[in-house]
Amino acid sequence: MKSADFKRGSSKIRVLEEVRPAPKKLNWDRLIYLATLFLIVGLCLAFVFRKKMYLHGEGQVLFK
Repeated sequence: MKSADFKRGSSKIRVLEEVRPAPKKLNWDRLIYLATLFLIVGLCLAFVFRKKMYLHGEGQVLFK
């Protein structure tokens, strides 16, 4: 059985090329904000860690 509509020529269906979005630029405002935020949170955690984990007191050392 031979199809009457079968042609080896170019297709009538056209395919559009995929449009890719341009790569996003680096958002400096967000980068500076997050760096500052992490710095402040890190300093607060270090302060709490030092106050809760280390003991500080006056005392005497006894020698024989």
